[in-house]
Amino acid sequence: MSSPINAQVDEDTGLRYYTFNDQRLVSATSIRKAVGMPLGLHNWVVNQHIDAVLDDAPLLTIALDKEGAELMRRIKRRNGSTESDAEARLRARRAARAVIRKEADSERDTAAALGTAVHEAAEYGIKADSLSDEDERKPFMLQYERWLEEQKPVVLWTEGQLFSLTHGYAGSFDLIADVDGRRTLIDIKTGRDIYTDHALQLALYFGADFVGGYDPHEEQDVIYEEATRFFQSCVDMAVLHLRPDKYELVRIPLTDELSAAALDMVHFAHWLLAHPTIDTLL
Repeated sequence: MSSPINAQVDEDTGLRYYTFNDQRLVSATSIRKAVGMPLGLHNWVVNQHIDAVLDDAPLLTIALDKEGAELMRRIKRRNGSTESDAEARLRARRAARAVIRKEADSERDTAAALGTAVHEAAEYGIKADSLSDEDERKPFMLQYERWLEEQKPVVLWTEGQLFSLTHGYAGSFDLIADVDGRRTLIDIKTGRDIYTDHALQLALYFGADFVGGYDPHEEQDVIYEEATRFFQSCVDMAVLHLRPDKYELVRIPLTDELSAAALDMVHFAHWLLAHPTIDTLL
């Protein structure tokens, strides 16, 4: 989806923040990031790094072993550097780390870029038949159009921003639609699976105060009254899970337990961000 004008990424933390009337609100997805990586994702990331080391062992060997150190010495001599052997080896190690990190993150980054592209195609009404067969978005858009044709949802609003001034967070949702007679807040996902994190994200969206954003015509932040009425009349929340060969609308029950867990996560994230070091507690 296109980046909203009122959303910025903090350079120090990498977290995304929205603003509404000068109030800074951390994004729902960044809240999850702030409180730490879930165990399953942590194990997946570790395995990705291990696989990157195994797949690129020859390259890493060159970077780290004696031959790599000698290569760094030759480079430094050619550049007239006064770098010591220890510094050259450290630079080789840093180069190896960069290789590992890039390879380990490539699958995640590719999937994220594809997900963003599919969201934008849906947002701007791009039709699957207008895309070439080589376009990675096409099978996902075919499934999205199949969902529209088969389930016949009445789409009331697309791509809006939800704000909770009460609890200090915000986020961007994909759809509000009447599906089988039930008004539903929908988030589109294109990854291999859907996860507990997605339920927490939707619970935060569902608990927001209103739909709003920066209006370029009025040159100020506004509450979108019609969209807010649609949002506040939602009775369900769901993930529309798109894969190249199928789609599934997964309704997620909003239990008291899920709502409490989502809000506890918000409070914990705010506490962590307010106290990045022990000094702030002394």
